Amino acid sequence: MTEGVNVTRQFETAEGFLRENGRDIDVAWLDHHFGVAPHNELIEVLAHYQNSDGGFGRSLQPDIAAPDFNPFATEIASWSASDPLSGARNRGSGGWL
Repeated sequence: MTEGVNVTRQFETAEGFLRENGRDIDVAWLDHHFGVAPHNELIEVLAHYQNSDGGFGRSLQPDIAAPDFNPFATEIASWSASDPLSGARNRGSGGWL
């Protein structure tokens, strides 16, 4: 670690940038992983990225802006939450895969 670096300030700066400029899913991941929001709130935001066939798309992975489902976005959805996707969402994406 570099002498004189204020890690707390760096984190707060990054957090502020993400909250101001990030997508809803980015803020939801941040809140969930740092204990600000419960798991179900992250799942609710992830639901906006799930297609009717159970797969995920809709720009969940920002480099793939197509609304259609894709395996990579579905993988991101499945590991993004610290708890597995549950209930109908898990069955939906499992069926799609």
